[in-house]
Amino acid sequence: MTYFTLKAIVSLIFGHLSLREAVTGPIGIFNITSEAVKYGIIALVHLTSMLSLALAIFNVLPIPVLDGGHLLFLWIEKLRKKPISEKVETRITDVGFGFILILAVFILFNDLIRYGYWDRINDWLIKWHSR
Repeated sequence: MTYFTLKAIVSLIFGHLSLREAVTGPIGIFNITSEAVKYGIIALVHLTSMLSLALAIFNVLPIPVLDGGHLLFLWIEKLRKKPISEKVETRITDVGFGFILILAVFILFNDLIRYGYWDRINDWLIKWHSR
């Protein structure tokens, strides 16, 4: 599973796999888990382990803010043989946080559309506005 997860990340980076189709957030995880429950405890445990593995791999990506970003800073400091200035590290971490935040918003909207919640919200807003 680790191999396939890493292969999917590489495919995302090189554009062979669509981000829209490859990632899901809390809404998607809820829907997928709801389906897994229907198949029993084995399917649920399998899904939980896959989600845990995916989260662990994502966490070690070299993106500032994540653990992998901290490892990247340590590696750079080891190569340079001196620490990165706190100001530079803070700015780079802020950019990483911004990236993660934008990614989270994208994933949320993607899930809303993919699972039909966006249409429900839109219908509700139209009904509410027409009162």
